[in-house]
Amino acid sequence: VNEASSDATQNNWQANSVYYQSPAAVYGAPAPLPPMAPSMGYLLHVKAWGAQPEVDGEDWSYSRHTKKGPKHWGMLKGAWGVCYNGHNQSPINVELNVKRNDKLEPLAWVGPTAPYEAVLVSPLYKNLLVAQKLKGKMTIDDVDFHLKSFSVHTPAEHRFQGRQYDGEIQFLHHGDNGVTMILSGFLSVGPATAPSLANFINAVTWFEGTYNMDATTQYSAYMPPRYKEDIKPYFWFSTSQLAEDFLGTGMNYANYYTYYGSLTRPPCTEGVTWILLKNPLSITAEDHANLVQMQGHTARPTQEMHNREVYDTGTGRSLGFQSPARPSIDF
Repeated sequence: VNEASSDATQNNWQANSVYYQSPAAVYGAPAPLPPMAPSMGYLLHVKAWGAQPEVDGEDWSYSRHTKKGPKHWGMLKGAWGVCYNGHNQSPINVELNVKRNDKLEPLAWVGPTAPYEAVLVSPLYKNLLVAQKLKGKMTIDDVDFHLKSFSVHTPAEHRFQGRQYDGEIQFLHHGDNGVTMILSGFLSVGPATAPSLANFINAVTWFEGTYNMDATTQYSAYMPPRYKEDIKPYFWFSTSQLAEDFLGTGMNYANYYTYYGSLTRPPCTEGVTWILLKNPLSITAEDHANLVQMQGHTARPTQEMHNREVYDTGTGRSLGFQSPARPSIDF
């Protein structure tokens, strides 16, 4: 265990047994919290008793009130200039230049039928919640796009005729042809939370940091995160449930928009194919509030269209997907 204090300048490793605790770490039932643990002790990015671990975070912010906010991204680093002067930036407001296209293919995720371990990355690292090590693929125009991660945005980044949903989950895919594709599903506060998100939200809500365990494997004391400590717990995730929820809702598998855009955070790289599912999934007010509490506002303002066209799965001519080959991009 690294027992360096929060203001230390170097690590202080001591022999011990450390257990990263999340109730979603045991599939089928939440793991019990130790009695010493505070109910909302660390929350992934909030200071715990005045101590906050020093990890390699981002050099930008979602806050519009700082010089690292969205309108300044393009000036923070030379390589990020496209955030300011790009003509194919995302997100957008889907309203103008929409072309109906009934030849766009139905969507399908193919992946493991059994749940597997994904990794939760806190806003300490990415400024928002990210899930990594996802498994599965989507085949479009005979090209396989491999599911890599998803990021959570509160509220949604994309808008529909000015309407902004309560949340947006962006699923990053890398194509065998070098194209990056991001599929967005939207969240609307309602009576229940989609089953595919349950374990992820449990992991986010209850992750407390680390716990020391004594020789009898009983929890002995709550340990807040220490200097340079890695905070990336595992949680159980199901691609098959993901497909059922996101693509099955409102027949989203054949009910979507697609357009040519960019990453919605630095370096704002262009050359991204976007797929926007039309029908939102439900999330309870409590679960949505927990996500907002963890990460705050994580939505970039909508960007100019610059005469780009958006294709709808309605009817009409087909120009296929619009993205040229670009190097695959990681979140």
